[in-house]
Amino acid sequence: MKKLCVLLLLTVSLFANAKEYTFSPKDVPAMKQLLGSGNLQPGDAVVLKDGAYHNLEEIHFTGKGVSGKPIVWRAENPGKAVISGKLRLKIYGEYLQLEDLLFYKAWAIGHDMIDFQGEKGVYASYCRMTRCVIDECNDPQKGERPNEGDEYWVGLRGTNNRIDHCYFANKRVGGLVLQVWLSADNHLNNHLIDHNFFGERQPYGGNGAEIIRIGHSWSSQLESRTIVEDNVFFRCSGENEIISVKSCHNVLRRNLFYESAGGLVCRHGHYNVIESNTFIGHNLRGTAGIRIINQGHTVYDNYIKDVRSFGLLVRVGVYERPTAETDVITRPTHTIMDVTPSGIFSHTNITTANNKNKSVIVAGLISFSSSV
Repeated sequence: MKKLCVLLLLTVSLFANAKEYTFSPKDVPAMKQLLGSGNLQPGDAVVLKDGAYHNLEEIHFTGKGVSGKPIVWRAENPGKAVISGKLRLKIYGEYLQLEDLLFYKAWAIGHDMIDFQGEKGVYASYCRMTRCVIDECNDPQKGERPNEGDEYWVGLRGTNNRIDHCYFANKRVGGLVLQVWLSADNHLNNHLIDHNFFGERQPYGGNGAEIIRIGHSWSSQLESRTIVEDNVFFRCSGENEIISVKSCHNVLRRNLFYESAGGLVCRHGHYNVIESNTFIGHNLRGTAGIRIINQGHTVYDNYIKDVRSFGLLVRVGVYERPTAETDVITRPTHTIMDVTPSGIFSHTNITTANNKNKSVIVAGLISFSSSV
């Protein structure tokens, strides 16, 4: 009992000593030194006063918070601390939180503007980016067409990290808004990407302009177990894959795709779940629903209306372990309405049940105009 009391007293004392450090734009060197020192303690907060923080260049945010007492880097007033210019922000450690910051007309030094790792193999765990804005962040030295340079806004690595209640919009340079990176020694990510607004992305004219990608072709047999839920994709028309899944055992649910020229695509990998998503196309060119390749995916309770390309497209892709067959289970109930030219277009090994399709001109091996 005495040992327990001592432990509780030490814990209370640790949290009671949490400090708040406030910086203004003229204090950038001191702020960078503190954020990267590793000396911040659970419950500490680094607070940015209103103003423009230009050309921060490489900056490290590291430390070890604890559950319920993260180390927080935040704006004093949401959206009033503006980070712009050259930036390479590296986040690594445990229970770190980026909050209420505005990244406006910043751009990446190198590849990822915000990267959830330090040196290679030094990752972030239980870290969070919340209520932040990334807007108009395009390197002025790079073009807006293929082969004119690219950069990623957020590279999500490590385990159990969360990106939520953020706003992303107006990416024009090539590259992704958000990439979930996998590696052979660090792929059970368990990340959560939720309640974000992904705003307008103009057509890029080629591959490499996805909004979210989970994995790569070379990681297609690895489990990520990332959840993407309750997000809005508004006029995200960079290319034909808005979300590109290239790994296994992920969940994509309750997302809204509104007037976005592209689809939700399981490009590589297996055993992903796609449920309760909504696609509203208003018959705009390139709007689409769900495209599936490879095996074991479960797709159900999605609503797809007025898209021009396809509602649900199930295909056999290139050979991937363990088989080349597509094995998809679609469970009740999809509603696919007013889709031209194809509602459900399938090749092999698809099971459908209680799907609803209305006023559809269908091209494919499986087609229906009433409940199946």
